Amino acid sequence: MSPPSDLMQQLGTFEPPEAMKVLPLLEAGGIPFEIEMEPGLLARTSGALQAYLGIDPDAAKLAVFVPASQLAQAMAAVKAWLPPVSK
Repeated sequence: MSPPSDLMQQLGTFEPPEAMKVLPLLEAGGIPFEIEMEPGLLARTSGALQAYLGIDPDAAKLAVFVPASQLAQAMAAVKAWLPPVSK
């Protein structure tokens, strides 16, 4: 079994255009990552068909995972990319 620092943790869920901006940031930081389709999508009725046809907006979301030991570094990279939140 892998040490806890090597287990993958979810960084976030992104639409493909967002992922195309986030993933290069992770690569530039030397942070390994894994990409999965949003969990639970295929459990929904006709979720697989809608995802395949590209007609379900939620189907396009990708879950990005990074090693737990690098989660803080990955979050900092993503926060630097995100626009500031107005209060």
